[in-house]
Amino acid sequence: MKIDSAIIKTISIRKLYDEEMDSLLLPSIQRDFVWDIEQIKDLVESIINNYPIGSIILWKTNEKIPSSKLFDNINNRENNLKERNYIIDGQQRLTSLVLIKNNFYIKREGRDISLEKLYYIPENNSFAIGREKGIDLSLIVNATLGDPDALENIKSKFSKDYKNVVKNIGAKILNYEIPFYYIETYSDKNESVYESIANIFTKVNSAGTKIGNLEIFLSFFAASFPNKQKNKIIEFHDEMSKNYILDLEPIIRFIFAELGLSQYQITRVKNFKSAINTLKEQYAKNLSELDKELNKCFISVKNVMNFLKEDLGFSSTKYLPSQNMLVPLFDYVYRNNRKNLTQFERKQMENWFLLGSFHGLYSGSPTNKLMDDLKKIKESKSSFPYKLLKENIKNAINVDKIRKKDLDEGIKEDSFRKNNYIMLLFAILYKNNATNWAGEIINFENVTVHHIFPKDYLIEKGIDDSDKINSLSNLTFIQKDINSKIGNTQPSEYLKQYDSKVLSSHLIPLDQDLWKSENYDKFIKERGKLIWNAIKKFEF
Repeated sequence: MKIDSAIIKTISIRKLYDEEMDSLLLPSIQRDFVWDIEQIKDLVESIINNYPIGSIILWKTNEKIPSSKLFDNINNRENNLKERNYIIDGQQRLTSLVLIKNNFYIKREGRDISLEKLYYIPENNSFAIGREKGIDLSLIVNATLGDPDALENIKSKFSKDYKNVVKNIGAKILNYEIPFYYIETYSDKNESVYESIANIFTKVNSAGTKIGNLEIFLSFFAASFPNKQKNKIIEFHDEMSKNYILDLEPIIRFIFAELGLSQYQITRVKNFKSAINTLKEQYAKNLSELDKELNKCFISVKNVMNFLKEDLGFSSTKYLPSQNMLVPLFDYVYRNNRKNLTQFERKQMENWFLLGSFHGLYSGSPTNKLMDDLKKIKESKSSFPYKLLKENIKNAINVDKIRKKDLDEGIKEDSFRKNNYIMLLFAILYKNNATNWAGEIINFENVTVHHIFPKDYLIEKGIDDSDKINSLSNLTFIQKDINSKIGNTQPSEYLKQYDSKVLSSHLIPLDQDLWKSENYDKFIKERGKLIWNAIKKFEF
């Protein structure tokens, strides 16, 4: 298969809603939706200000590959399409636009995707999260699209502002044009569609557009792996994606490593295809043995994900800097056939995982470092080689602990978008038995990131430095609904509603003088001390 054409055209968000959205498909190799409402707010503000938000890359073809609809809708036309548009890059932005139109709630493959609402505040021409006094952005968009109920709703509550809102907000959003890059292909009947997809991604990458590691995923489909077993892996990934937002890459790296392939063979398209053909021949007369190995791999993955959920509250991969950090844990559990890990093993595994994740051990090209770590695990035989793996971290990135100066960077700089800091803070609070302020111990799925001193409140008080506002010391995790209700209420008011034990579990200083805006700098400093004392308990 070759690229028959590659064209760029701009499409307005209005046209996207009216004509395009229900025909878009997500290949199963795509990562799940991971944006939060703050990122959608940033997206909307960029659109309103006519800033570029990047292009969308679609693959237009007549081939049918494992995929899902962008969102569940009776009007989705997947089954009737002769040509399909697969989203190669841009699903986070596209999903966000669908959420905006659909009251911040959609279903995908029967699974809920929902976020707090975003409101427009006419008084100061700004957007806020969970502010019921403002105008629901979904209402604005739908009113501008011509929905009479949405328009009447706005008119009844905001009679003075509705015309300007529709003109200056709704119209700006709907008229905004996004560049779409279409890769069009038509395959020969005798050519492997999956190999062709891999080639497409490789060509796109060589053209300078980075698509992450998708060529790794797609090269898997290119190989002539036995269909039944290939489908088992696809189905397992679907299950893990729904339960944990787990990408295909760590699953592929792990499974095929256990089947005897090196990380080089797994990550290089031509090598992988040849190696898979060899595996096929190896298991051709004994597919039951291959099934046995796959099932053992599946159990190991589930055990590790359950361990992370129980020990660190990581009920998904949502805030993990790199999912490839999971591969050595999968491998250790697999090699030692561990169903029940000892407390000592668990402690060492979580420490290594947090340490390597925080410092971005596998950022960039992970292959060499991953191979070194898997080698140490293989040589260790029956115990988790924590010290040896720490040596590998030291050799790779010249650091083998989390230092006070690392924390100071998170306190002095914007940490809100840095998953390594968010992940570490979450682990610390989970170990401190923090609740989501609604009575449940925190996990990735029952909380959202919360600014203790709300962003809008700080801005009103003249503190508009994003480094200060998004300091690690100003962040914690609470239930979404509670976060929405707090809005921009000052902490000296809303924190009084919570028991001192609840606040202490979140490492929030109990001195109420520190909850005032004039003492914000002192609050940041004091909470930083509490966070550092909690980090030291991990004994990295």
